Order: sequence, then C-alpha cells, then structure tokens
Amino acid sequence: MAYLDIYQKKALIRQLELMRNEPVTIGQHSSNVIVIEDDNVATLYARILWNKRANCYEISSASEDDLVISGENLRSKLLRNQDEIEIADFRLIFFDRDLIELVDPSPKKIEAVNAVPEKQNPKPDKSVQQSTHEKKKDQELVKLSRPKQVQEEESVKAWLTRSRRPGEREAARSPLVTTLTIVAILLSLAAGGVYLLIGRQSAQMAYQAARNDRDQKKFSQAIPKYEKFLTDFPTHKLADTARIERDLSQIDKTLTGAGADLNSSIEAIRSFVERHRSREDFRDWYPLLATYSRRVSLEGYRQASRKHDPEFVKLGDEGRQLFGRFKANDGSDAAEEQEIAQGRRNALADLLEFDVKQKSLAELDRALNDQNSAEAFHIFRNAVNRYPVFSKQNEFISRIQQALSIELKGVQQIDQDLQTSSETEQKPAEQKTYLIDLQSNRLDIQADGKPVWLVSDNNCFAVERMTGLLKWITQAGRDRAFDPLDLSVKFDCWLVSTQASYGLSLVRCSDGEILWKTLFKSPVTVEPTISGSVIYVVTEDQRLTAIDADSGELMKSLEFRQKLSAPVAELDSRMLCCVGSQDVVYLIDRQTWECVEVRYYGQAPQTITSRPLIISKKVLVVENDQLRTGRIRVLELLEKAWDFNVVHAERLPGRALGHPVLWGDRLFLEMNGPQIAAWQLSDDPGDAFLKRITNASIPYSADVRLYLKPFEGDRVLIAGENLRRMTLLTNAFAQTKTSIELGHATQRIQMQGIHAYVAGVKDPEIGSQFFHYNSQEDETYWRMNVSCDLVGFLPTSAETNSTTGVDQAGRIFQLNRKSSDLNSTTQPIESLFSNRPLQQSGQTQIHFVRDISTGQTLVLFGNEVKRINPLGQVEHSGKLSELCLSTPAISGGNFLWVGQKGIHLTSMTDFQDVADPWFTEVSAQGKPPRNITQLISLSDERFIAVANDQSLIELTIKEDPRRHLAETGRFDCDGKIVNQISTDNDIITIATNNGQLLEVDAQSLLLIRQRNLPGNPLSEPQRIGSHLLIEVEDNQLIAFSTQMEQVDWTLSLEKSVLATELLSLSENRILACLQNGNVLVIDSQSGQIVNSRKLTSAASCPPLMRSTEVDFALTEGAVVTIPRNQLEGQQ
Repeated sequence: MAYLDIYQKKALIRQLELMRNEPVTIGQHSSNVIVIEDDNVATLYARILWNKRANCYEISSASEDDLVISGENLRSKLLRNQDEIEIADFRLIFFDRDLIELVDPSPKKIEAVNAVPEKQNPKPDKSVQQSTHEKKKDQELVKLSRPKQVQEEESVKAWLTRSRRPGEREAARSPLVTTLTIVAILLSLAAGGVYLLIGRQSAQMAYQAARNDRDQKKFSQAIPKYEKFLTDFPTHKLADTARIERDLSQIDKTLTGAGADLNSSIEAIRSFVERHRSREDFRDWYPLLATYSRRVSLEGYRQASRKHDPEFVKLGDEGRQLFGRFKANDGSDAAEEQEIAQGRRNALADLLEFDVKQKSLAELDRALNDQNSAEAFHIFRNAVNRYPVFSKQNEFISRIQQALSIELKGVQQIDQDLQTSSETEQKPAEQKTYLIDLQSNRLDIQADGKPVWLVSDNNCFAVERMTGLLKWITQAGRDRAFDPLDLSVKFDCWLVSTQASYGLSLVRCSDGEILWKTLFKSPVTVEPTISGSVIYVVTEDQRLTAIDADSGELMKSLEFRQKLSAPVAELDSRMLCCVGSQDVVYLIDRQTWECVEVRYYGQAPQTITSRPLIISKKVLVVENDQLRTGRIRVLELLEKAWDFNVVHAERLPGRALGHPVLWGDRLFLEMNGPQIAAWQLSDDPGDAFLKRITNASIPYSADVRLYLKPFEGDRVLIAGENLRRMTLLTNAFAQTKTSIELGHATQRIQMQGIHAYVAGVKDPEIGSQFFHYNSQEDETYWRMNVSCDLVGFLPTSAETNSTTGVDQAGRIFQLNRKSSDLNSTTQPIESLFSNRPLQQSGQTQIHFVRDISTGQTLVLFGNEVKRINPLGQVEHSGKLSELCLSTPAISGGNFLWVGQKGIHLTSMTDFQDVADPWFTEVSAQGKPPRNITQLISLSDERFIAVANDQSLIELTIKEDPRRHLAETGRFDCDGKIVNQISTDNDIITIATNNGQLLEVDAQSLLLIRQRNLPGNPLSEPQRIGSHLLIEVEDNQLIAFSTQMEQVDWTLSLEKSVLATELLSLSENRILACLQNGNVLVIDSQSGQIVNSRKLTSAASCPPLMRSTEVDFALTEGAVVTIPRNQLEGQQ
C-alpha cells in the first residue's frame, strides 16, 4: 500500500492513500485531488500515475515548470520511498510498503531464505547477520525482502519435485485422474464460453435499451435501466461508459421539461465532477459540462424574470461560476459568456422593473384611497418615465382612470365675487409729470390717429403710430402677466393688466378711457384668451373665469384641483382645452360650463406654459421637459380614450421661451441660445405632420429674449439686442441687421401693415426706448425714450419757484413747461452730453452735485463738466484732465474730484486745477490700488477722502514748494464703512459693517465715542435736529440722542428699506422715501408715522423741497408733486 504524507510549513495536514486505478492531480484549481492554494502554482501542476511497466508510481509535470523532487529539478520520476516533492510551502513525502528493497541478489541467499520452513525459527546465517559497521558499509545495496507468497510458492515447488518412494505416489497423480480432470476443465470452459456469449448479448441489449431512452430524451426511463445494467454487469466493458451516461442523464433529467429543478441540476453536475474527476480523460468532458452550466445559468435568469424571484438569480450565478470553471481557455466560449452576462443583466432589470411596478401600484392605491389625484398622477408619471411599458398595462390603466375620475369630480362651478367698475378711472390727487424724449426723423409724415402701445415700468403709453406723439397714459401695474391685447367691442380697445396682475382694465384706444375694471382675489398668471365677446382668465387660485368683454362682469367660474399653467385654447366652437400644471388636460364645455373630460398627458409641473395650438383638429403642445431641451408634440383626441394619441413628437434643440407662432403653413418657435426653429406643416397622410426646415442661431447674447413676428411670405422680424429681418431659405435664415439697437427687447413686436413697433432697454437707468420701423423702406420715422431716472433736482429759482431736473442721460427737464393735465408730460430742453447716446450702455455714469448756497450745479460725464444755474441754463462747459470716477465735493469756488491717477482740486470758474493733485499709487494695470468712494469738504483748504471703504484720509492744501494737495492725517476703521460718512459741527459719524457707530473729531481725526448697534447698518448715519438717525437690518430706523447716549425711538419701515437719504420736512417732521414706493412723514420727537403716501414707484433721487410743494422723482421716469400741507397734515 502506497500513500503520501502532505506537510504544510512542517505540519502534517493530511495522509493520502494512492490507488493504482485512480490518478492523483496536483494544482491550484479546486478540481484537483491535492489543491495547492498559491498564485504561483499552475492550475494543473503535476500528475501521479501507476506505471504498469515499472511496477511503481510515477510523477510527471503537467505544466511548464519543473518538479523539485528530493532537491533535484526533474520533469518526471519513478517514485521511491522517502522521495520528497516540494511545491510552494507544501512537502509531499512518498511511502510504499510493498516496494521490494534489494540487498545481495545472490541465488544462494535467496534459496537459503526460501528453504527455511514457515513455522521454524532457525538461527540466522552468519552470512546474513551483519554488524552495524557492515550495514553502514552496504548502505548502497538494496536489501531483498521477498514477499511471503513467493516463499510459499517456492516451498510447494520444492515439495513436489523432491524424490519419493513408489508407495508415496498419490491417486491424484495417476494418468486417469489427470485425463478426467482435463476433460472436466474443457467442458467447464465450453459451458463458460456459452454462458459468456449469452451474457454478453444480454449486457449489450440492456445497455442499448438504456442508450435508446437517453437518445430519445426519456431520461427518467434511461436512468433505472443504466442502474440495472451496472448491477447485473458491473465488470462489463461498457460499465464505465454506462456510469458516465447515467450521470449525464441525471443532469439532463433536471434540465428537461417546464419544471426544471435547478438546484438538482447543480447538484447533479457537482456529483458528476466528484465521481469522475480522477479519470484521465476527465477534461474531455469540460465542453459538455460548460454547456450544462450555461443552460443552468440562463434558465436561472429566465426563471428569475418570469417568477420575479431573486433566488433564481443566485442559482443562475452558481451556474455561471460552474461555466467559468469548465469554459475553454482559448476564448472560444466568449459568445456564450456574453450571453450569460446579458441574461443576468436582463434578469436584474426585470426584477427591478417588477419591484418598481409593485411599489408604484401600492403607492397608487394609497393615493387613490386618500382621494389624492395629484399624487397618483405624480406616481404614475415617474413610473412610466422609468418604464414606458407600464402605460399599456391594465393594472396601471385602471388606477389612472380612477385618478382621472377623482380629478373630474374635483372641478366645480363656483360663485366668484369680482370687484367690477365701469366708472372712468379717477385721477390721482397729486400732479404727475412724465419725462418723454421724442425724436422725429420724418417731419413730413402725417398722423392717422391709430395708436400703438408701450408698457414701461408701471405705465401703459398710447403712442400715435405714424408720428410718435403721446396720446394718453394709464397705469399698468408691476409684474404684469401679459402685454396689452387687442379687443374690439363697441370700440377698438386694449385689455391691460393692472394692479400687479390682480386686475384687468379695458381701455379705449382712441382716448385712454377705462371702460371697465375688474379686480380678482388672486393674480392673473397667464395671458387671457379672447373668444368673441368672452374673456377667459386663469388666476393663481386654480380658477378659470369667463368675463363678458362688453361689461367686465363675471359670467362663469370653475375651480380646479390644480393650477392651470398655460393660456386656454379653443378646440372647436364648443370645447375649451385647459392645461393643468402637471399631468392632465381638462376639456371644458363652454355652453354648459362643465368639465366633461380629463385626459392624462403626463407633463411635469410647470413644463407647459405656452398656449397649445389647434391645427386641423389636432393639438400642438410645446413642453420644456428637460433642463436644456424641450419637445414638441402633436396630439390627437380619440374617443373613449383616457390619454392622447401622439401623432408627431420631436426633440427641440433648446428650451422653448415663447409661444409657437403659426403663419400659413409655417410654424416658428423661439428657443434659448438664442435660436429660432421653423417647420413646414403637411396635410398629406404619407408625410410627417411637421417637417423641420431650419434651426437658425441668432448672434445675440445667451440671456437675450427674442420676439418674432412673421410679416410677409417667408420673412420674419426678430427683436432682441437689435431688430433683424430674416428671410427663410431652403434650410436657413438670411439675416439682415437694421439700425435699431434695443439692448434687450421688452415686449412683443406690433405689426400694422408694413409698419413695425419694437421696444427695448439698454440700461434701466435711461429708461425704455420705443421705435417705429418701416419694413418695406428699411426706415425709422421716430424714436421715443421714457422712464428715464432723474439723478437730481437743480436748486429752485426764487423768481419762478420752478423745478428743473437732470436725468441719467444728461438731459435737462423743466417741469414748468409741462402740459396742463394732471398726468402731464414734458420734453427735455437740452441734452448736456452729445456723446451719451441712449443706444449705448456701459458708459461712465452721470455725476451730479449741487451747491445750495450759490444755487449752482455741476454735472459731469466722463471728462466733460457743465456748470448750470438754477434756471437750468448751462453757464460754462469744459473738460477735465482725466475721467471723473466719483461724485465731486464743492468747496467755495472750487470742487474736489477723483480721477484715474489721483484727487484734483479744480476751479468752478474755468475748470482748471488750482493745486497739484494728490496722486495715488498706480498699479501695473493702471488702476489705483486705493479706491476713493467719497469726498467731503471740511473747509476751503481741508478735505476728507474715504479710501477702500475703510480709511479716512485728510488732505490739506500746502504752498511749499508749490500749491498742492498733501496727506496730513489718517483714521482707519476696524470694519468696512457702510454707504457714506456724514459730518456735522466738526464731528464725522461713521457706520461700519461690524455693527459699530463711530464719532471722530474732524480736526484731529481721533475717535470721540463708539457705540454698538442692535444690528448691522444698512444706510449712512444722518443728523436731523437733535437726533442721529440710522437704518439697521430687519428694516428698523433707530433715532439716537445727539451724544449717542440712548435710543430715543425705533421705527419699523414696513419690510422695506430707504430709497434716498432722510430729509427734514419741518421742525418736527422727517420725510422718508422707501423702496416700495411709500413716503412716510415721521414725528421726530416720538418716532410715530403721522402721514404716508403710496407712490407708483420708488424715488430715484432725494426729493426737492419747495416753499409750498415737494417734488418726488420716480424710477418710472416721472415726477410727482405733492403740496407740503398735505404731507405735514395728520393721516
């Protein structure tokens, strides 16, 4: 008996008995008999086989590496006792008890050993006995130890051949007995041959019966027949083949039929491996085993998909692992491996889909139980977006139909109380003057009386279309939901959004008379739809209201379960189409004023905001369903359907920004970029409903909004940064730029014949511009500018008590030249700077400073300077040595100003420097490192400059060596200075962004006192009367005592902030203008509001106090005049 002792790191871990008919494989793979877990060992490293010729075991290498046996590198070796095989950190030591050890092979000694009787114990022959010394000497000889069977055979031979006496001969040795024995043996052999022949035929028939059933895939019948064959004929030459086919049939049986048992299949494959792994030809079965493993894995993944059970994925993974074990190493099974991987991905995807489906159905049921249709739509939309097939499955369809039924029941008719007035609009109590600048290019053009509209800030202007003359003005309100709409009732009218979109007004075009006004409880959110004499209005409170266009009275109102996100569209003469903010579309019968149907569309919240187009009984919808792109769909309403039939769908190259424009058989759409897409409509059933003609990019900035207007054939006008004419060619637009510069277009193009009217804003401070354009002659008749902010008022003239102001464009307006109406207009008397055109933005701003003592005003733009008297007349013009960067400070007959290189002191008489400037250090880029933000005059020779919002620099005029400005003092703050500093009685007051209020001595620039504010300051401190006033965060106005010892009072500014500096209205009254347009009159002693007025917009500069009136310049480009006695009175 032979065996191997297996050691790992000198520790015996196993003893393996060797069998002559079972090869022993050694390697890293788990299929080997001896597994060596080491990455440096080959998958199959070596084999140990019985060598019949040498009558001993032999080890041979099965890889490219040599074997290390007893310290020698060999490819193969016949194993002897004590041979040591070294593999990684393993040692295998071979022993064979039956191995013959050779000693002296002389015949005599063999005979001597054989001659000893079995039961005797003779003394050992001296020649046999060896001393220890002789044994060591004969170590190279192999000792002969004959087996006991050989000794017995030789003893019998000696006994038979010994000489006997005649009386000793036995009967069995007689010739007769010998003859009979031979005959008996022959007969037995004949009978045995017949028996063997019959048995061989029976074995062959039994095997063939089993094989036939296997070939016919009757594996359940074949297996017991193989078992019987092996029981009856265990030593038959086909027995080995029968065992293999029986085990393969076991695998086939588990994989055959609809109910494949994958667990049994895996166990059958593993059983086959265990039973036959020792066969020399075992690797020949790898392709078949790989096929079985592939079938197991694919069937496991298919079962996982069909039964939605993840346990089958685990079985498929086990089959996948077996396939990886038996697949070919040459890559020929790569296609099958990909098939298995794809099957696994499909199974996981199907399991995920089933999981999403079950969760979605459960969530839908909960939402339906709660009667929450919006949540049900949301769940269904998300599920369908992930798996569109859900929209065709009955489980989802039945539930979404329930949600649509809930949504339909939720649409209710309501009685809505509207505030409707047919009275003429009441004029405001205060006088309001609008600043208008009209420039006519064609004086020969005659007016035809037809107006066009311009909406700017809070006002709607009606302008005579041929001459540009202003006809009338009405308030439009902030945050309008739509531009004025043309509406013809008894007269040509405009429907105007008012009251911050809470109201609608019907205004007659000819004279601006308001025929009716309607006020809603919630703002209008989208453009109303006008159909005949009915106006359909969508409001934020989820209502659709029908209003009579003649009277403005409420007709009907519907309340929905969700908001409507797009204007109402007319499907036909009876039905209205209303798009919900998400998922659904409502169909309204306007005769019965009922919601007759709710169709599911599946849009995400607020993705459809443009009006649906009705084309040939089809609905065209533009939807911004993605972050960067949108899509356009053409829908068809089929009867007895719960959703829409999509006739055409197309992904847009960008997000849609405006409403689609239909012009004949052409469709135009504005998108971000900016760009315009054009389609050709087709009524041929064989063609696509929409065919994209072109997608044209417009050379504007990315944030510019486009307004387009088709006006002739394939010609389109585009308003954006400028006005362009575009002609549609085969696949592109030919673009022509006109001379009209808009900056940013602000409203849609109005087209009347060949005349177009466009509006835009280059700079909010210089207002809106409105242009006429003759598209045929490529000519502009007139241009109007409105809503320009005033930068300041000139001091009033004692003779006239008139008001004169300068706007951001450098134009002078005199309000005593206004019209007589309360809502009057005035034109500029002069433009100070010819190089400040309204069409250009980004220029240096206008700087305005006035001297109350002399009544003179300086206006600067760039390096130009104008000195103006109180009558608004320019007394002197000049140019400075460099650009003026901040507001100057007037000191006597001079003014201090900041240039790019330093601070200058210049005469107001001839605009020449009276002293050398104080130069700041200039960086490499030419910009001063110290940013001067404010200049203050302490005296005719001492000045304060605020640098970098943190330092106060004292400048003084020095005479040596020549007259110049020199730095003579400095005070640094811990925090940043907020807005500006203030001076009063040689005290400089500073507020910093770290909540500090500082008082500094103006003579020594030393800190006098310091106080912590209750919050960070928002405005500069001001001294009015006996109080120091400052605005802090949370919109609080705080009044300190003069010495900052205590807080006298605190006033809330109504969630707004100051728009201008505070002014003293009278001895005990303070005037405060807020950003929300409110004007507050505050009692300076108690801090209580004694009066307030609501203006239509905030003040753009400090009000002008006149003897009997106060003038407020508004950011909408108007001046409001209020009598002082009205402001000073009690509320």
